[in-house]
Amino acid sequence: MSITTALRAVAQRVLDRTAKQAPEVLTDLPPVAEIEQAARDLTKGRGLLSEGRALESRAKKVLASVPDGTYGSAVISRKGNTPVLDQRAARKLLEAEGIAVPMMDRAATVVASFTEATAEFSGPMPAEEEEEEEEEESLVADLLADLDAKLAALAAA
Repeated sequence: MSITTALRAVAQRVLDRTAKQAPEVLTDLPPVAEIEQAARDLTKGRGLLSEGRALESRAKKVLASVPDGTYGSAVISRKGNTPVLDQRAARKLLEAEGIAVPMMDRAATVVASFTEATAEFSGPMPAEEEEEEEEEESLVADLLADLDAKLAALAAA
């Protein structure tokens, strides 16, 4: 296998890997009203979660000092402790032994915000993406052509 062929193969693998890592762009989007409602639902849902956590925290503070028993229509009882992994201690143990702590990426967090003005769609248009892809392919072709010329000059020398 020649150096040129090997370098072309490497360049192609890099392009393939980049294409796989690029986020998928939807060409068939739901209606704008549906997207807007989903964004509002996301915001409302996160607000309800936050409110629910606050209510739970306040209730736990009150009930922590109350012994098990029946109070009006409420029956208060406790269930036994459930063992859970102590992540900090596990990390310290692994690091002390020189073992790399395995990590993983979390999924991207969707964030919704709202503006006063409305627009039908303000994301990248498919035509713009096609132009970017063509520019990228042209750049790779130029780089490979330059590489071929330099390799030919080295072989001739």
